[in-house]
Amino acid sequence: MRLATIARDAGIPVNVPDCPHLCSFYLGAIVERDPVTVAISTSGFSPVLAQRLRARLEDMLPTGYGRLATYLNRIRHRLRHLPAARRRGLQHQIIESDIGARIIDGDSVQADSWVIARLTTQPASGSGRLRVIESGHDDPDHLPRPAAEAIRNADVIIPPQGRPPAMLSIARREVELLAAAPKARRKLADERLARGLDVVILTNDGIDRTARAGISA
Repeated sequence: MRLATIARDAGIPVNVPDCPHLCSFYLGAIVERDPVTVAISTSGFSPVLAQRLRARLEDMLPTGYGRLATYLNRIRHRLRHLPAARRRGLQHQIIESDIGARIIDGDSVQADSWVIARLTTQPASGSGRLRVIESGHDDPDHLPRPAAEAIRNADVIIPPQGRPPAMLSIARREVELLAAAPKARRKLADERLARGLDVVILTNDGIDRTARAGISA
């Protein structure tokens, strides 16, 4: 403890194993998938938990996962001229599809062909996607995975009237939030869908009632 105090007084960073209260910095667990780096810290509370999380992430992320980041960076200049929503959508498609898996395995030839085909094809008018999600329980931790992904990837979210639901906390910072009465939701959604935007309607009226109002999930 005395050495830790002397070091702190001298402005020297201190780490004392198993004594978080004496530490001015902590050694996190690292998952390295160059150029992707994931750091995990429990602020010294439980190194064993950090190690466990690192092991789970290492199982989730193949050793070649960094190739995906490198590839997406390489094609940024090709996508720069696209509207933000379409640019982001194409990257999501690469990440979540077999194309991404091939890149991770070291094969980017098919990915290049896929990107060129998408860039030379005009998207169909009204190619945005609509999702209707029940917000009654208001807890993002209890959302089904498809619903959570829809909220995270949405360009536009139309929440129910009144207090914004807690599940908005997982939405992107730049998402467009539109307040609307139930009868006006469809018109607002259609306008954004026609621009190729992905729209999520959060409802506490129940999916069936929302569908009867002219909006289907």
